[in-house]
Amino acid sequence: MNRATARLLGGAYPENAGGTERQIDLWYADLQHAGWRRLLPLLSNDERGRGAGFAFDRDARRFTVSRAVLRTLLSRVTGVPARELKFQIEPDGKPILELGMGQPVHFSVSRSEELVLIGFAPRPQAPRSS
Repeated sequence: MNRATARLLGGAYPENAGGTERQIDLWYADLQHAGWRRLLPLLSNDERGRGAGFAFDRDARRFTVSRAVLRTLLSRVTGVPARELKFQIEPDGKPILELGMGQPVHFSVSRSEELVLIGFAPRPQAPRSS
C-alpha cells in the first residue's frame, strides 16, 4: 500500500470559507498479490461469498485484495479490527460503515485492472449548490 495526501484549501464549499484546510488521504495498492487467498480471513462471510462467485480467479483476486486493503486501512482509522468491521449499503449502492464502528470516516474505493485507489475524508463532501 502506498499513500498520497491531498490538502483542499477553502472556497469551494461553505465549510471552507475563510481558507480553512481539510485533508483527504489517498491510498493505492497493486492487486497482483500471489498469496491473495491468505487475505480471505479478513473478509466477512458475505464478501467471501461474493468473491467465490466470480468466474475467473483474476477477478476473485482483485476483489479480495481490494476489500482486504480497504478493511486494513479502515481498521487503522477506526481502531476496529479489520475482520470486525461491518458495512451497510446506501440506497445508491455505496457501502458505508455501520454506526458504532469507531471514528466516523467517509471512504471511496475505485478499482481499475490491477490497481485500487481508496480515499478517506472526515466526512462526505456537501453537494455544491447551483
